Amino acid sequence: MHQDFGNLEFERLFFNAIKHAKNGYKITKKVSEYWGKNIQKLLNNKNSKKIFTKDNTSYNIHEKHRNEPLAKTLEIISKKGIKGFYEGEIAEDIITSLNELGGLHSLEDLKKQTTIKTETIKSNYKDITLHQCPPNGPGITVFLMMKMMEKYDLSSIDPMSFERFHLEAEITKLAYKLREDNIGDPNFNKININKLLTKENIEDNINKISMNNCLDIGKLNIPAHPETTYLTIVDKDLNSVSFINSICYSFGSGITTNNSGILLQNRGTNFRLENHHPNCIDSNKRPLHTIIPGMVFKENNMVLSYGVMGGQFQPVGQVHLLNNIFDFELSIQESIDFPRGFHFNNIYNLENDIEAKIEKKLLQVGHNVKRSSILHGGGQAIYIDYISGKMIGGSDKRKDGLALGL
Repeated sequence: MHQDFGNLEFERLFFNAIKHAKNGYKITKKVSEYWGKNIQKLLNNKNSKKIFTKDNTSYNIHEKHRNEPLAKTLEIISKKGIKGFYEGEIAEDIITSLNELGGLHSLEDLKKQTTIKTETIKSNYKDITLHQCPPNGPGITVFLMMKMMEKYDLSSIDPMSFERFHLEAEITKLAYKLREDNIGDPNFNKININKLLTKENIEDNINKISMNNCLDIGKLNIPAHPETTYLTIVDKDLNSVSFINSICYSFGSGITTNNSGILLQNRGTNFRLENHHPNCIDSNKRPLHTIIPGMVFKENNMVLSYGVMGGQFQPVGQVHLLNNIFDFELSIQESIDFPRGFHFNNIYNLENDIEAKIEKKLLQVGHNVKRSSILHGGGQAIYIDYISGKMIGGSDKRKDGLALGL
């Protein structure tokens, strides 16, 4: 990205990160809560215990956490670039740390790493154009859901209604089944995105939906429901970045390297162990992951840069947000804060702010409903109003974030 679009010296990009790793950063409320829930995972690894626990306990709100080995690692990368990570002393430390635990990794594995740069995939919804990353990302799930949603007159129903949440659940089932049956690493699968989005396929699916009962699509057994971090920024020249990153679960694998302070991911958990499945594990293969940054264009102008966190929830969260903005005409902040439900692996988890009468009717038509004390995802968005010349930001109350204009 820096080679293609950057203006600053490469080293300059790392100054703040190095400072925070070396001198520490204050722990926020939500982070402290998740830290406490994952303490045993960190204690199970000697390096994680050393760097990420304090007297065998988690870090609490307002306390400072430091990772001085990581500061040194960032300094090396700032000077040597990508080779400073995938080759040399950092790579050797990663491989040694994993092999000591029984891993079969080699330096050749890291050296083979390649970064894929692609165009977005896009799909129309009414008068807007949705942009997503292509597979092995799951962004097509948003397209499938929005194509199905377009067949209904959402503007005529209440956003806080049985009809809205029932439709969302049924469309979630259908879109996730299509995704699981068809999407994986495109280097290992022939994926016909256009065929999946045809009018005939969309109509075949929504014809299965009834407002009086629930679809039974069997057990999808979708792996994992990990966490994610999202941010978006738009500068004075309207250059826009929609960025999402994840090491999968909270604290990833829970494994930290011996010397470089790197907390290792566990994205491999998103693979399937089923022969002939498009997402079946294989060598040199990328798993179907969960991370989907989004953008919306209107008349060739970017109007919305947005993302919704929450592992497998993300496509549903994005559709929920897009419907709130473009169908129900809620403000950006209202759209982000609006109560959410998530139908996942045959359980419909509802946030507590969803009205009881909606839950009652969902139960009556056959949904397996559970109230969830855990909030679904988080989200940030920036909307550009070209008429007023203003940018409108929103940040989710479910996470430690903020919308900030400078």
